[in-house]
Amino acid sequence: MRKVEFVVLIAFFGLSSAVFADQITLKNGDHLTGTVVKSDGKTLVLHTEFAGDVTVDFKAITQITTDKELHVTTSDKKTIVGPVTTSDGKIEVATKTGGTVEVSTGNVALIRNDAEQAAYDQSLHPGLLHGWNGGANVGFSLARGNSQTSNLALAINAVHATLNDKITIYTTSIETNNELATPSTVANLVTAGIRYDRNINPRMFGFVGADFMSNALQDLDLRGVYGGGLGYHAIKSANTTRPAGRRELHPRDLFEWSGKYAGDGSSHLRLLRSDEQIRRAHPGRRTDAQGGKNYGDHGETLHLSRPVERI
Repeated sequence: MRKVEFVVLIAFFGLSSAVFADQITLKNGDHLTGTVVKSDGKTLVLHTEFAGDVTVDFKAITQITTDKELHVTTSDKKTIVGPVTTSDGKIEVATKTGGTVEVSTGNVALIRNDAEQAAYDQSLHPGLLHGWNGGANVGFSLARGNSQTSNLALAINAVHATLNDKITIYTTSIETNNELATPSTVANLVTAGIRYDRNINPRMFGFVGADFMSNALQDLDLRGVYGGGLGYHAIKSANTTRPAGRRELHPRDLFEWSGKYAGDGSSHLRLLRSDEQIRRAHPGRRTDAQGGKNYGDHGETLHLSRPVERI
């Protein structure tokens, strides 16, 4: 008698777990039980107790029944929340306030459970301490023989982007030493900058920024350049954004007068700012910091719009 009661108890709990779990039915008649995690309209991920996450072709599913709420996003960007069932090629969402809402399976763009939806919402509005992306580059070169030089270069950048704004931070440094020269330090340059962009509407945005530089060889403790403005997203899609606005800098912000003249009457200029800062001021132009020259798209020398005065 006790054995029969034990078998009945196991069967009861087994049926209870099946009743209170999400179920999907495939075209070949197979039934899968678990928890619906997410779907992109092409595949559906079902978390099962013993097989883990199982990915199923969404078109192969004939029926879905869920016990817990799902967040169903349609192709027209509307999100409906509630337990889901299917009937006659349509998904029925039992909402708490609007009753049952029917959505054609062909119009389903995304399906997420509560955990996936919470993670997605957090990714759109991360806190200031979360959601940073970036990288660091370190370069070192050493030459011995006829020359005794060493070079250390460092570049770090970080971007914190949300749905409506973006913070960009960068810093670069270069230190070069030549033991055969006096003084031995040939270059000791540090640059840094920060920029904040904020969308005013889907096309317009505003921005402010600041760039800083320190150059020990030129006795330049700290130099700051500040700016801001408005911009327009000329191209904006899910995968591509091309802003049209930029801050304008006068060429005097880029070069320093060297006090030397060439035989052809031209003057020599030395770069005061890093390659990255020049690219920001003049997008599309290449630079050569060591040569102290700034080149256009086709290799021609960049001509300044007005004479450069002695600084």
